[in-house]
Amino acid sequence: MSGSSRVIAGRFRLGELLGTGGSASVYAAVDGRTGLGIALKVLHPHLSERPAAREAFLAEARRAQPLRHPHIVGVLGVGVDHDGEAPVAWIALERAAGSSLSQHVARNGPLTPAHAVAVIDGVLRALEAAHAIGLIHRDVSPSNVMVVPDASGALASDGVRLLDFGLADATGTAAIGTDDLLSVDAKGRAGVMGNVNYMSPEQVRGMPVDARGDVYQAGALLHFALTGRPPFPCQTTGQTLRAHLEAPPPLPSASDGSIPRGLDRVVVRAMLKDPADRFPSGAAMRAAVA
Repeated sequence: MSGSSRVIAGRFRLGELLGTGGSASVYAAVDGRTGLGIALKVLHPHLSERPAAREAFLAEARRAQPLRHPHIVGVLGVGVDHDGEAPVAWIALERAAGSSLSQHVARNGPLTPAHAVAVIDGVLRALEAAHAIGLIHRDVSPSNVMVVPDASGALASDGVRLLDFGLADATGTAAIGTDDLLSVDAKGRAGVMGNVNYMSPEQVRGMPVDARGDVYQAGALLHFALTGRPPFPCQTTGQTLRAHLEAPPPLPSASDGSIPRGLDRVVVRAMLKDPADRFPSGAAMRAAVA
């Protein structure tokens, strides 16, 4: 897909490519109706041509559309552009400032405990708002958390926003997969799949996922923020999946002895295999972090 010369749905003029994944690409864009700069998520062409994939992509965004919260990148609209040779499914999103947590850590290294606590506080506040309307994110990972340092370079909770509810769904819906993809099987059934490094055990098994699945992922995210590594950095996808199912939760302090043991305890409880043993909610985890 070309850049600034392309207009989607007669209103969104595409700019630079912001990122791409297994199912979609995200572009900077200008909304011709409002003049506002936004982010436009466009389903890859081979998936946009398939009705089941288009509907899965758009249905997830529609569920997230009511969410308006200071720590969440909002969904502004969804649709399908039928003006070209093939349909193009799109989701218009608020344009978040800053960089992703994964980019920030790649540039600057692991966060200090204080900065990691600030980031996870913002993420958990976002999850509380989503869970309050029965929405589970299911892809809480460093690439889906935007951070904006203040003038001194410090990270505060106010500068944290959770984005991409593309895997979000109503409470209890199963999520199956091994990579950050949206798939359609031979019978045309669509399914969303999360980031293998941050999947909860129940998500790996294809079981229903509730708020405690997001708690598991928040624990894995906190581990990454503190250490710069995912909790189970294995060589293969299969090994990582088995680790989520079988390996004990990792201790961040094993990578850096200066990390407080209290944060070890938070990560371990959040990442216990049985959802019943974890923090029951994002609010409960946030209280423990505080």
